[in-house]
Amino acid sequence: MDQGTIDSYCSHYVGLNPWALYGVSTPGEVRTSDELLSEAELRKTEFYHGWMRPRGWLHTAAVSLDTTKTERAILFAMRPPNHPFTESEITLYKDLAPHLSIAARIEKRLRELKNPLNRPGAREMDILAGQGLRPSESHIALARVQQTEHQ
Repeated sequence: MDQGTIDSYCSHYVGLNPWALYGVSTPGEVRTSDELLSEAELRKTEFYHGWMRPRGWLHTAAVSLDTTKTERAILFAMRPPNHPFTESEITLYKDLAPHLSIAARIEKRLRELKNPLNRPGAREMDILAGQGLRPSESHIALARVQQTEHQ
């Protein structure tokens, strides 16, 4: 998707997406648009008229990648009218879903680990490394400081 499509979805349509609101929620779960709303019901929604129809989409297959108390990661595949997902395609999505879910959780964890604010003692380790200490010496120094703080 181009950035404008992504921005319009994130700024307005995410709150209207029937599959994100009522659809898949269990990691690894796969659902199609037909399982949630009939085509007639979908065509009545603002989500369809404002976001899907202008892009030539009607059919959706969604895979839940990760769900927490505050967020959900869902992978959507969209199709134009007269091109619904076949049973063999849905079977393939279902086979891939657990692997996609694991990959999404790994990617999220790697992002967290790259952020120094999420690593305990990361700031202190950077300061100690600036003092010319080797990593093992920095770990020992940090452990001593933390031990002293807890006494």
